[in-house]
Amino acid sequence: MKKKLFFLIFLVVFSILGSKAFIALFSYQIIEKIKQDNQQNVALTYEWISSDFNGILSIHDVVITPYALKRTFYFEKINLHYTAYIDLLLNLSFLKSGNFSGLNEVEIPDVRIPLKGRDLDEWVAMEYGVAWLKPLGLYACGQKDRVDHEILQSMGVDELHASLSLKRKVLSSNLDAFDLSLNMFQLGKLDIHSEWLSDGFPVQLSGLDLNELQLQSLSLTHQEGGYFRRLSNYCSGLSGITREDYSRLAAQSWQVAMFDIGVLSDSVVQNLYHDYLLQGGKLKVQMNLPGPFKVDTYSSLFDQNLVERFGLTAFLNNQAVTGMSLVLSGKHFRPPAPVVVKPVEEVIIKAPFKAYRVTTYDDLVHFMDGRIKVKMKDGKAYEGILKNTNEYRLNISQQLGVGIIDYELKPHQVEVIEVWRTEDIIKNVVLDDKVDEK
Repeated sequence: MKKKLFFLIFLVVFSILGSKAFIALFSYQIIEKIKQDNQQNVALTYEWISSDFNGILSIHDVVITPYALKRTFYFEKINLHYTAYIDLLLNLSFLKSGNFSGLNEVEIPDVRIPLKGRDLDEWVAMEYGVAWLKPLGLYACGQKDRVDHEILQSMGVDELHASLSLKRKVLSSNLDAFDLSLNMFQLGKLDIHSEWLSDGFPVQLSGLDLNELQLQSLSLTHQEGGYFRRLSNYCSGLSGITREDYSRLAAQSWQVAMFDIGVLSDSVVQNLYHDYLLQGGKLKVQMNLPGPFKVDTYSSLFDQNLVERFGLTAFLNNQAVTGMSLVLSGKHFRPPAPVVVKPVEEVIIKAPFKAYRVTTYDDLVHFMDGRIKVKMKDGKAYEGILKNTNEYRLNISQQLGVGIIDYELKPHQVEVIEVWRTEDIIKNVVLDDKVDEK
């Protein structure tokens, strides 16, 4: 009897140790495969791996350095949640091939991000263009067009901290729910709940086709946690205006910037931007679709009110916001084909007419108070009235709504300058803008 009991205990201990060794081995293989597949883009290290009988696999002290960002992220640990320990044992080996069967949640309790290197929005601008930054850009804040490290440090933020959770739950045989929670602590918290038809999700991640995804519903909640107040104090302090005036000017500037990228909004949306920036608190946006929305049908959204199309409802501090209008301009995203004009043999003599023409920096002194466009070497563009120029700086004034923004540009950072003028430069004379082409 004692021998049987001893053998049974030995078998249980051996099974437990064996299962732990199995988990450690496959986890090591998975991480090494990720490191090898991404060694040209990311440096990845970790200290150790653990698992518990609740079905949680933990990778401890992970350090990730994306080369493109030139900065390091420090993860206390990364937790993979399975339903139970047996599910972890049965499904862990599938992760190596990108199969996430049985995985319910990916959790990152704490990540430290020192204020060094390149921010994510800078990388996005480099890879995909500055237009992607405009919806969440910084406006009416002097020379600042994004929240950089200097602004964060002035607000008392010396290092960013965040926690992340992504959960997947099967609601029915054909419907999956995803819950994303990103807590940036000093910068606020974002929660996104979405429901998708299961048909669009393959067994393996490598087989995912974004065009096949079908969205059933979506809700987004953002709590700014005092971040907007600190940001408004900083920006209004630069211009010497009140927080109310700053919020209004920023909302107007944002609306103009969105118009430039083909997104048309009405005064209700502008007022929502102003109120949230001024009041802070919580903003919730719900999407109640009349039917599943397939991602590859985005072109059908042009020139219609997206608020009505997606059944959007916004709540600012639990107060409903109604009557909004957001439209994607078809002319912007689908510009007409250029008209090819056949050359005319006869010579037509026309009076000088004005247009934006490339102009040298030295000739700018002849166009004070004239209209000017400037493209910088970093891709940024400015347009306004030329106010002053010398060998050290170029000053441009831009009218935005009821406010005026002054830009001071460095000549050595300028790539192209265009001035609204005739083809010939008339020294020391600025032509009257009222002279049109005849």
